[in-house]
Amino acid sequence: MAFRVSGLSFGYGRKTILDNISCVFEKGQLHVLLGVNGAGKSTLLKLLDRQIKPDNGAILLGDTPLSAFSGTEIARRVAYVPHRHELSSLTVADYLLLGRKPYISWSIGPHDEEVVIDVLKRLHLEEFALRSLLELSSGELQKVALARALVQDPEVVMLDEPTSNLDLKNQHEVMELISEEIKNRDLTAIVAMHDVNLALRFGTAFTLLRGGSILAAGGREAMTLENLRKLYGIDLQMQSFGAHTVVFAG
Repeated sequence: MAFRVSGLSFGYGRKTILDNISCVFEKGQLHVLLGVNGAGKSTLLKLLDRQIKPDNGAILLGDTPLSAFSGTEIARRVAYVPHRHELSSLTVADYLLLGRKPYISWSIGPHDEEVVIDVLKRLHLEEFALRSLLELSSGELQKVALARALVQDPEVVMLDEPTSNLDLKNQHEVMELISEEIKNRDLTAIVAMHDVNLALRFGTAFTLLRGGSILAAGGREAMTLENLRKLYGIDLQMQSFGAHTVVFAG
């Protein structure tokens, strides 16, 4: 299911964060949001998750205004993985079962347990099922957070800086897991990132936010050297190595 944003504006007090932006996040794509700190990436994700309300404009999920959905309906369609996670002594299995809350009326049923087991297997997390969240490394915790989102059986997954504070190996593993789930489940994924090279390696669509507006949006054609220099305000160079393109400071 696609998200459609039209004329969207939002600000905190007198500070404008997003100013009359319009864009589409199509189904089956890994959409990457890029921009400097404060560009509005996290704010846009929170607006799409209905955590905050826009000052102006419309957000449609499919052909339906986001405001028309109940909280439970949103939770069944959209999963949001924040930048920071609240830790507890819950086991991984119990933490994932909480992700089934939108589907549970009275108590956890066999199907809910089957969904959790299936996601644990797909993400190769079976060995962590009975481990406390407090015992996990940053990379393990990020994979578990992704698993928690997937047990909601959503149509859209949104992740706010899922690779920050991870080592190179875990960065690639997390992004590969996201890419695989998009292909396997035909999801819409929207990911806010700082790492341009990870974005180029895994992203299939891009939205470049600058000064509250969209500098560029689209496929790889949006990721030009000129656009990236404007986005970050520094001299950059771009070079291809086989199938991959790398951006570095000039």
